[in-house]
Amino acid sequence: SWLVFIDPLRQRVVQVLDNVQHNEVSGRGIDLLGVTRDFDAWEEEGLYYLYNPNKPANGFSIALDLERSTDLALGQLVSSVSPDAGWDPAGISAFVNLDSTYNYYLDTIGRNSIDGNGQDLIANIHYGENVANAFWTLGQMWFGDGDGSAFQNLAACLDVVAHEMTHGVIEQTANLLYQNQS
Repeated sequence: SWLVFIDPLRQRVVQVLDNVQHNEVSGRGIDLLGVTRDFDAWEEEGLYYLYNPNKPANGFSIALDLERSTDLALGQLVSSVSPDAGWDPAGISAFVNLDSTYNYYLDTIGRNSIDGNGQDLIANIHYGENVANAFWTLGQMWFGDGDGSAFQNLAACLDVVAHEMTHGVIEQTANLLYQNQS
């Protein structure tokens, strides 16, 4: 089977990955805080991706790079030529913090992802130029790189990633609109 990522706004295929489960590998990279992190990655034809087809259960986790665009279209999968080096630190931070937040929800209250049924976890990094914000929309999390002075890259902070994911949980459980910090 195949995993196909489509940009709905541009109506084009962005990436196609073989979804056979044998492509999982252990990865290691340095995050935005300079900490070496271990994570599950995906290998496809000599490239490695921040993609985990097994977490959450019934879904997947992925980090996408918007390359400083503010277009909410699908970004490129964060990749490296090595499972242990060459990763984008913002991708590592977002991916690992997303995993930690998912684990918290699952281990603490038994919630399998945002919707409780394994909704895909999608972190978009490098949103815009000098964007000192992170937000939840279209069922995904979006992280700016900061403004270069007061704010650093927002994907670095576990509490920011957890905050954005919690917007999704609130949307799914209380049916509140994402407005005024609901």
